[in-house]
Amino acid sequence: MMALTETEPRRRVTRLQAHDELWHQSLSYLKSLALAVALDLRIPDAIHHHGNGATLPQILAETALHPCKLRALRRLMRVLTVSGTFSVVHVQQPPPAGSGSGDDDSTVADAASDDEAAVVYRLTAASRFLVSDEVSSATLAPFVSLALYPIASSQQPVGLCAWFRQEQNDPSPCGLTFQLNM
Repeated sequence: MMALTETEPRRRVTRLQAHDELWHQSLSYLKSLALAVALDLRIPDAIHHHGNGATLPQILAETALHPCKLRALRRLMRVLTVSGTFSVVHVQQPPPAGSGSGDDDSTVADAASDDEAAVVYRLTAASRFLVSDEVSSATLAPFVSLALYPIASSQQPVGLCAWFRQEQNDPSPCGLTFQLNM
């Protein structure tokens, strides 16, 4: 009876690990897609330009993206930090001068911008190799771009990069992809 109870948790752990491995394998395309878009937008260069640490608004300005792309850039950076390409440091922001505990007319947008300023994206050991050759002599960016070429030249990243560079949110990245291919 004892052997039965010991093996059941092991089976569950083994099944959970197998399930986890399948999800990692099937979603690895999204990691490569995000990396291809980051290289195209030169996000590693933007972070490096700000002393190896930059906030989303700084990355947005350095990559010359329109401010309406802030939410999408946040999502892209989230994928890249979860995959280990970049790291995140949360910096405490002092409260704005004159802010009291009474009625406050601040908006949700103001709170969101405070949160964005408090998050600093940094280069990791791996992403330091993605800084372009104009800045670093030890770059692997051309090689990584070549390795990602089958993914980067497919419809999704081409449309996504074009969408990031346009000044409005419409059409969507998917819609823009199909417009580019017509």
